[in-house]
Amino acid sequence: MYLTVSIIRNYLPHQTQGVLLVHENSIEIFKCLTLELPWKLNLPQISCIPLGMYIANFMWSPKFKKRTYLLLNVPNRAGIRIHSGNYASAKISNVQGCILLGDSFQDINRDGIVDIVNSRATVQAFEKVLKGKDCVITIYTS
Repeated sequence: MYLTVSIIRNYLPHQTQGVLLVHENSIEIFKCLTLELPWKLNLPQISCIPLGMYIANFMWSPKFKKRTYLLLNVPNRAGIRIHSGNYASAKISNVQGCILLGDSFQDINRDGIVDIVNSRATVQAFEKVLKGKDCVITIYTS
């Protein structure tokens, strides 16, 4: 079994939206949406992370009190995780550079900026597909 994980991004003024794909032996086995902060030159707590390839380990998070995927060796950043949440924009955010997963975009709080929904269930499905195994995540634009 050979798994590959990729995120294809779309940069918007207030946020970064994307699609996360998991392939097993070149066959798509999982797909969801991603939501991140906007690109702000990789500045901590206000920007998404740079494009690239990152090792992701399923590790204990003291903040979340459970295991989450942690991206390693992110330039000038630490603590970048994949977790649940709804908001990632310049106005309101559940993240400080991390990646939120969900299955659709909706403007939950009616502020004119879309949010991501069904995040907790989507993260659980992602973790179940990966079975807690380390992986490499490639982040790029289309």
